[in-house]
Amino acid sequence: NIRGTIDSLRDAYFFDAVESGGQVKYVKRGNDNQTSIPQINLVEIGKEKKIIDISRKQEFELPQKIDVIYLNKIADYQIGNQHSQRLAVSSSGKATIGLSIVMSNQAAKNIADVALFNSWKERNSYEFILPIKYVYLEPTDVINVTVEDVIHTIRITDTRLIEPGALRVQGVAEDVSVYDFYNEPGQIAPQTGVVNDPGTTVLAMLDLPAMPADSNG
Repeated sequence: NIRGTIDSLRDAYFFDAVESGGQVKYVKRGNDNQTSIPQINLVEIGKEKKIIDISRKQEFELPQKIDVIYLNKIADYQIGNQHSQRLAVSSSGKATIGLSIVMSNQAAKNIADVALFNSWKERNSYEFILPIKYVYLEPTDVINVTVEDVIHTIRITDTRLIEPGALRVQGVAEDVSVYDFYNEPGQIAPQTGVVNDPGTTVLAMLDLPAMPADSNG
């Protein structure tokens, strides 16, 4: 279906969908045009009076290795596999990204590296409240939020008006530089189709006896 096709393209090319102004937009990640939000503009949350809620996934929830399966354009379009992995971690999880897309080894390697890095970077998620003047922010936007002199770069995943004058924002940690990741791919020997030699062609002629003449001719 169409949605499944778009989702597979998102896995390969790292873009997100957002409804904006009555239209669905597809926004490529890596945008470094970021809004900066100082701590003074964060609204306190609930009875605890927190200004930002930060949660962090455990290592065992994250992949140690990601394989990218694709159609190798230099190997007669046969299935290729490039991977990326982290070595000094306690996680042993593995994930696979299956792409019905023709690409080079290098492109597949880049996808594996970016996907693995992002899965670890996005282990930090955020929730906070902003005043209504930030209502123009929407999912896919990247913002810099300063809390206690620490700058958190966040890609927004959800926004919601919760009361007059307040915007609840959720997001994950982002590093826009990761989308330029480059490592040499693992080498895969090109495979070519083999045509078997059919051997020598032999022409055989049959020597048939002459037919008798028609007596009525």
